[in-house]
Amino acid sequence: MNFIVGFLLIISGSKEEEAFWSFIFLGKNAHFLILGFFEDGFPLAYFYIYIFYAILERENKKLF
Repeated sequence: MNFIVGFLLIISGSKEEEAFWSFIFLGKNAHFLILGFFEDGFPLAYFYIYIFYAILERENKKLF
């Protein structure tokens, strides 16, 4: 999470409030939902891993 917020601080010119609200937007927006990466049990990370393996199996069975 600190890398994301650090990046937001850099691109916002060290404006903490702007970086905070940008992070909140990324966390609550249905296109991003990055806060799922930081919840207990990492549900979004496991979901992305599942999708990765499903696509890998479909596209390249030998590598899978």
